[in-house]
Amino acid sequence: MYSVRDKRVSVAGSSGFLGRHIIEQLLAQGAIVRGLSLQGRGNIQPDIESLHVDLRDSEMARSALQGQDALIIAAANTSGAQVMANNPLAHLLDNTLINGSLLRAAVLNGLSRVLFISSSTVYPNGASPMAEADFTGTYFSSYETVATMKKYFEDSCIQISRHSQTECVIVRPGNAYGPFDHFDSPNSHVIPALVSKVHRSTSALEVWGDGKDIKNFIFVSDLAQGIVAALQNGEPGQIYNLGGPEEISIDSVIEILLSCAGKDDLEVIYDPSKPSMIPVRRINSDRAAKEIGFRAQTSIQEGLRLTYDWYASQVP
Repeated sequence: MYSVRDKRVSVAGSSGFLGRHIIEQLLAQGAIVRGLSLQGRGNIQPDIESLHVDLRDSEMARSALQGQDALIIAAANTSGAQVMANNPLAHLLDNTLINGSLLRAAVLNGLSRVLFISSSTVYPNGASPMAEADFTGTYFSSYETVATMKKYFEDSCIQISRHSQTECVIVRPGNAYGPFDHFDSPNSHVIPALVSKVHRSTSALEVWGDGKDIKNFIFVSDLAQGIVAALQNGEPGQIYNLGGPEEISIDSVIEILLSCAGKDDLEVIYDPSKPSMIPVRRINSDRAAKEIGFRAQTSIQEGLRLTYDWYASQVP
């Protein structure tokens, strides 16, 4: 077991949606946190050290990690279905530089531990819950670019664990959602996009796809807990799925959000011509429960209520 208490832990992507929740978990467990982001101190907790860093620059990354004990790589260029469909390279170019720079810097600075956040996009198309061993090298067509990039860095982390003093642990999370997500931009994922649409809609709700896709969603604070648990308890060079407690269809998500908003009578109009992602994605998180002592606790009903209420409190 690797304890973060009194350890100097850097969070790359500290001002982002997931990064800020990870920082909360680290602080609660006694870590000394350094945040790395392009925004510097913007929107970051006041009781951490914050550095303005272009993580694509390998020398800036190396300087930023000097004197640190551990690193969580939560920095990424992310997007929704439309961007992934129209510009697959959006997930490849910058993310390749970010991940490569950070892993190089971690090894050269002799960090003890690195947590790499991969993706469930590396799994093949299939209706059954995907366990870590179910990787085949075959990807759902819309995920091929991002999955190839993520798998390359998974393999890089495994090699680093074997051939250096830096131990890397890898997680493959479900689809995260919750407060501080990107709700009103082309980069919005499905739940924040739906939360925003439900809140703004007065007569009809327009939804991309047919509403039948089944996803595994994980509330962001649960995911942050799982990431810190994997950093501390995970075996070097090993991979852990971090999924939510249940799968749910998009039309059921919409039903819950309409109830949260008090708009149960709102007409829902589906547009199957618009881009959507894999029809079914289920995740088996039994290994994380057994080996790192983590299982997500927030139900989708409770998580959606918390997310909608937070968003509604932030906008007119």
